[in-house]
Amino acid sequence: VNAKMPSHVIWLDATGNEHLYRQIFRRPVKVVQPNVKMAGRIVQITDRANGKSTLVKGGQHTGKVSQLVDQVGQIIEKNGLERPGIVTFQEISTHADFERLNALHFYGARGSNVQQDVDGLIVAGTPQPSLLDADKLARMVFNERMTPFNLKWSMKDVAYSFADSAGSGRAYPTSGFWHDEDLQAVLWQYREAELIQAVHRSRLTVRPVTVWLLSNLPVWDLPPAALYSIRDLYAAPHGVDAWLWPQVL
Repeated sequence: VNAKMPSHVIWLDATGNEHLYRQIFRRPVKVVQPNVKMAGRIVQITDRANGKSTLVKGGQHTGKVSQLVDQVGQIIEKNGLERPGIVTFQEISTHADFERLNALHFYGARGSNVQQDVDGLIVAGTPQPSLLDADKLARMVFNERMTPFNLKWSMKDVAYSFADSAGSGRAYPTSGFWHDEDLQAVLWQYREAELIQAVHRSRLTVRPVTVWLLSNLPVWDLPPAALYSIRDLYAAPHGVDAWLWPQVL
């Protein structure tokens, strides 16, 4: 590869992964990542991951899809959105209540500009490959590795890129291949990078638009202006079932 490429190459990649680039191109990599202040903001609702396996089973939508649809409707109504957009899983992006929105789906949204004029974007879900797919890709990328991959799936506390008015932060127990940096790099490209790409379909670096991220996954490159619960979204009193509160009202 190096024999056919110039000695100095610049890649422009919003979610470039230094670990993977070094392995694929077999050369030193220097990441230039300026800290750009966003014109828009991110509000993250952290109660659920909204993973695909909890929303779709046997090709059918579960009851949690109805709750997700309700959350999206609540966001649109409370914020008076007239041109909302949504990025979610392909299997639920065609839901009748989502089809009327400007909808894209994970792993099919990168590079798209169709949501650059939305007045609010909802990113619903935590994209993630199967563990076998991650392992398969890692074996292709790191094909000269002699030691076995450590497929242990474990949890560790990962901090949100957030601090409240008192300067206190928060963390969330997050699953991953924390015992194998090669596998974790592949997982990051499938999971965290996909959320980063989805959020930035709104072009919030240059526009004062709000993105609601309905995922509990901490992503350091997506600093939330606020961390909300579902109860906060519905303004439900403490101890009251958030899903029943609108009916009570």
